[in-house]
Amino acid sequence: MSSQGNAAPTRSDPATTVVSMPSHGDADNHTTLEMPTRSTFKDMDSGASVRFWQQHFDGLDASAFPTVTSSTRAPRQDGLLEHTIAYMTSQTQQKWSNVAICRAALAVLLAQYTHAPEALFGIVVTHLDPDSKNQTAKPAQAVVPTRVLCAPHQSCSHLLQHVTAHDATVSRLDRSGLDDIRKAGEYASAACGFQTVLEVVTKASSNELHGQEISTSDAFHLCTDRALFLECQMADDSAFIRARYDQSLIDARQMNRFLGQLGCLIKTFLGSVADVPLGQLQPLTQEDQAEINDWNSADLEPSDVCIHDVIAERSASRPGSTAVFAWDGEWTYEELNSLSSRLAAYIQSLGLDHEQAVPICFEKSKWVVVGILAVLKAGLAFTLIEPSHPPARIAQICQQTSATIALVSKMQYNTLQNLVSQCIIVDDELSESLLAYQDGFISVAKPQSLAYIIFTSGSTGEPKGCMIEHRGFASCALKYAPELHINSKSRSLQFASYAFGACIIEIVATLMQGGCVCIPSEQDRMNNITDFINNAGVTWALLTPSFIGAIRPENIPRLQTLVLGGEALSAEIRDTWASQVQLLCGYGQSETSSICSVARIEPGMADPSNIGRATGARLWITDPDNPQQLAPIGCIGELVVESPGVARGYIVPPPQAKSPFIAGTPSWHPTSRYLDRFSFYRTGDLVRYKSDGTIVYLGRRDLQVKIRGQRVDIGDVETHLRQQLPSDVVAVVEAVQRPSTSHNTILVAFLVGLKQNGEDNTVSATRASILEPSVARDITAKLQQLIPQYGIPSYYILLERLPTTATGKTDRRKLRSIGAELLDEMTQNMTSKEETPTDSPISREDTLRQLWFRNLNIDPRSPIQAANFFDLGGDSIAAIKMANVARSAGIELSVADIIRYPDLSNLVNKVSV
Repeated sequence: MSSQGNAAPTRSDPATTVVSMPSHGDADNHTTLEMPTRSTFKDMDSGASVRFWQQHFDGLDASAFPTVTSSTRAPRQDGLLEHTIAYMTSQTQQKWSNVAICRAALAVLLAQYTHAPEALFGIVVTHLDPDSKNQTAKPAQAVVPTRVLCAPHQSCSHLLQHVTAHDATVSRLDRSGLDDIRKAGEYASAACGFQTVLEVVTKASSNELHGQEISTSDAFHLCTDRALFLECQMADDSAFIRARYDQSLIDARQMNRFLGQLGCLIKTFLGSVADVPLGQLQPLTQEDQAEINDWNSADLEPSDVCIHDVIAERSASRPGSTAVFAWDGEWTYEELNSLSSRLAAYIQSLGLDHEQAVPICFEKSKWVVVGILAVLKAGLAFTLIEPSHPPARIAQICQQTSATIALVSKMQYNTLQNLVSQCIIVDDELSESLLAYQDGFISVAKPQSLAYIIFTSGSTGEPKGCMIEHRGFASCALKYAPELHINSKSRSLQFASYAFGACIIEIVATLMQGGCVCIPSEQDRMNNITDFINNAGVTWALLTPSFIGAIRPENIPRLQTLVLGGEALSAEIRDTWASQVQLLCGYGQSETSSICSVARIEPGMADPSNIGRATGARLWITDPDNPQQLAPIGCIGELVVESPGVARGYIVPPPQAKSPFIAGTPSWHPTSRYLDRFSFYRTGDLVRYKSDGTIVYLGRRDLQVKIRGQRVDIGDVETHLRQQLPSDVVAVVEAVQRPSTSHNTILVAFLVGLKQNGEDNTVSATRASILEPSVARDITAKLQQLIPQYGIPSYYILLERLPTTATGKTDRRKLRSIGAELLDEMTQNMTSKEETPTDSPISREDTLRQLWFRNLNIDPRSPIQAANFFDLGGDSIAAIKMANVARSAGIELSVADIIRYPDLSNLVNKVSV
């Protein structure tokens, strides 16, 4: 049977004269390429071949699988596994060749493993020379890269057609090798970095598969430097797949799963799936499903208790034990229970509605703990306010919560006095006046009552208030506290900002276990945290890796447990701390009561990004584009948390289509619990299962990023930024990681169309420039009134146009690359703005310079005497680190000094006085 037009060829005729190739990024648009015929083949030169590879790989957006982790060690195929699949004979009566079916199946699987819109792998091709007179000559084989678009909406028949057309083209090209393809441009060169190679061999009958030993492929010797070689031999009713792979990159259990998933897809393509979209294909095997269910078999029955009742039980059993040790005083459990009960009774006397929100706004203080417990006992919900946040953000929180009263310190009274009807100053004076409320409060809270509201960034510019219930938080905290080593002997550091869930863990989870909450002053927190840790006898702390990097274990010898969260863990931090303390990684979100998985970090652990196993929750991984479909084990997917601790929802709910909360129970779930409320939350985090069921964090699927451990919604930043710019200016914000360090991720704004001094000073998308400092300062000053400091871009980069992907979308990956290159070049080559550097005879000043360079990860040889600390990527956390390190070096330097004197030259002059 011959093919007509763009129709697919039959098995007996794999060649066509007209090729229909997918246009860049669009599965339904095609570019028609004329194929060289036998008569023109001999006239085809290498230039035509180069043009073909340039066109084929232009705009490549695929990643190699498996990922090669070492730049010094070449992959080594030291593992061997074999897999057999069986199918009905009738299934093979299709118009597509075995080669096309196997390549399509592998493409779909690799796209899921790499979370890319297309797949990249190597194929074994046979070059035919139609003019050869030697009919017995063995055809030449070669391994070349191929790119296969796998758009979710694309039909299976389209995919098979494209694969077949491409194969026909490649087989008739001149004998291009990888060296030739690399010369076809940047994208073609990148494509030659493929790590998986597929060869497909068709056997006449299954007897050739089962009746004799399978011979080793000749093509195998062409790709021994690749991490994975797949040989698929297919017969009429079965197929045999042999995998040679690098065991340091894929273990045997996962390789066996991979082959099962590939076999599942091959059987699917052999069926009647012509019009089925690729997004509906399911490579999840029955074995995968059984293992995933087993990993998520933990009991999730909620604890029907109120948070304050659990703490009251601890108070009754250990009344004389210290509950709060703070810079401004301390309380035993008995004292805390009594005082909070009287304050709760006073609040109830004000006649507030059940579950009404009560903002609590304090600097670091023992009174915050009293306020939290009093609000809970009164049957209300607390909302912690970070006083350092912009007034506009605080006003938005008070408006969303419809708050009428607030608990404040004298220092923060003015912060909220115009936002609520009544501000109650909680201090010693109020405590004395509460003696009239000895009878205590009336218990009205129930386990399903609202306990607190915590706000996160929102893409619309409005903060999102997550509503957490008593039973939700209690159910999770009672499960994760033992995993985090919080117990009655714990003395927990209260370091986190009031704006983040870590603060509630430090305070509430500690009290629920009968431990002691240790609260430093703002001065100690910013400038002298190690002394406070030692003086307070802190044994437990929850910190970010970037902050703990400035502290040495020997400087805080009494610390027993260190929990890291908020950002990726580096090998350096692991190696420094894992042998000195109980080092743990805590993972979670505000929407899931803060913690839903815990990992123990051991010395030398291979993968520091492993977030461990679920605790107080079940962790499912779904297709990133379809939460109703589970991802196969090993494939990248979106983490979905099932837990009684999932928030009731947001105060201002988004449209259902955009809500991260899944109502009801997904079809893939093995049971049908919790149908009466939200219990599944789409985190937006991209992860994958490891072979042992632990989970590896890979990044975000949306525009949320972590900056210095704080969750930032880039859409929120972009919304506020655009409001400060002319309407014709295009602004895109990205998180950029400097090449010189893996710990310095900053926000960078890319601007198109902004004119400085009335002139358009922008440059091309590949040649960028930094916005003039005075203009940048004006924009920053406006943003500081609207969003927290960690959400403000550190740099503004001018571009003539935004780079785009093959599909026409903003190429954020390219923007990150542009930003990283420009900032690294600027850092290393920055010249002094005010004066040239001079050697100082004072050793203390030399030491300060070295600390400056080290803290900002800058080459000490860089001439940046007058450079600004914050312009070079410094922030409040970096300032705290530098102040602590300077103190250890005998230099009296505070965070306030760094903020007041951000230029190195001025700071040196300050300490020399």
